[in-house]
Amino acid sequence: MNGSTRRHPCSMIPLGLLLASVASAEPPSGPPADGLACRLACDRTEYAPGETVELTAAVQNVGKDTRLLPAHAVCAHERFGRLARLCLVTPRGQKWLKQIPLPGPAHDAVGYQELQPTWSTSIGIESFRLLADPPGWELEPNPVGSARAGLSLRLQGQYRLWVEFESAPLREAPPQAWAGKVWSNEVSFTVRDVSGRLRLDDATSEQIALLDRFVESGGRDAADLQTALLRAENEGLALEVVEKLRAALESASEPVPAWWGSLHALVQERACDSVTRRLGIEGVFLTRLVELQLALLEREEQSAPAARWPAPDPQALLVYLNSERREGTLVFRAIAYAERHAKLPPASDAGESPVPAPRPLERRAGLTLAWDILLRSGRLHDGITLAQAEQILGPPTERRDDSVDWYANSPRHVNPKLWARLREDQLYDWTNSLR
Repeated sequence: MNGSTRRHPCSMIPLGLLLASVASAEPPSGPPADGLACRLACDRTEYAPGETVELTAAVQNVGKDTRLLPAHAVCAHERFGRLARLCLVTPRGQKWLKQIPLPGPAHDAVGYQELQPTWSTSIGIESFRLLADPPGWELEPNPVGSARAGLSLRLQGQYRLWVEFESAPLREAPPQAWAGKVWSNEVSFTVRDVSGRLRLDDATSEQIALLDRFVESGGRDAADLQTALLRAENEGLALEVVEKLRAALESASEPVPAWWGSLHALVQERACDSVTRRLGIEGVFLTRLVELQLALLEREEQSAPAARWPAPDPQALLVYLNSERREGTLVFRAIAYAERHAKLPPASDAGESPVPAPRPLERRAGLTLAWDILLRSGRLHDGITLAQAEQILGPPTERRDDSVDWYANSPRHVNPKLWARLREDQLYDWTNSLR
């Protein structure tokens, strides 16, 4: 190899190890392109809404000659590097594309990755959850007038999936450099709700042992428990986790256990994705978790010893308020809590802007949380009159001809701000943010 060529032996692994769920003796089923083939596999063929699809993909040299691939992604300013994207066809027949993140370009020299015959290299596909409106996907351009409904991976039915891999070397690249485009084999999976026959309403003895090990380790031994909680059928395990959290919370005489915050985060990840903050797996456990989060908020509000407890970000509560299966009693309870914390403090006699007093869940800003609850529950909604909003929020800090806002000014770098468009004394297009 010359000085401009770099090898990456650590990423060269046998295809059989890389794609363990597919027989390694089989040749790649995607059409080879000039000696290279691409292969894709997923861990299962059936999922429930909110679960995670685990993918594995690799490019293999199926020819007789050694090939070189650019070692990084395509540069933004020049057509050099390699590019991979995931292609998905939904039950509605729409085709969606998602760029697969690859390593960035080297700063000091052009790097190449060597693929000897039979060698393979992994394509860095990230697993994805079956969520509504997932980020990163783009709809392939459709004919004029065709439907353009948003993507929801919670839609039940069959999905088709494949990978496109492309390589573009420099003009002065070595002769072994591979240039072209190759498609993987197509895989399919089905999304449908877990039926009562498959759902485990009671935790198994093995799952109880997983939970016990997690608690005994102080919250450090989490990998297996997290995997189990992200399977929709393990409803009984999720209920067991929420019950353990509730029992510990009600034991006011004991200090907060080291595992409590981590266990709460694990079961909340089942309920809603921590990155996108969208609904994950539904079930009775979600209602119980929301009850627990409301109890913790109310306990903090009453200045009980809850100051010793971790104050979790109640994303499950916020997601639940948008859920079709929400219960009226919990919604009214959440609204009542929010209305007690939704008004700005009075301005000082000196005419300064109001400064918010300390509130529950301070790290999320009590006002922002209260406003989130009011918006997601529909208590604040498009078309509400300004007078009705003032009864809930108090007078706005600023009113213009076409908009109003409530802003909690303080010496902090960012502060809660609630904004709405004003039209004929009615409010629309609410925005809750930190500014």
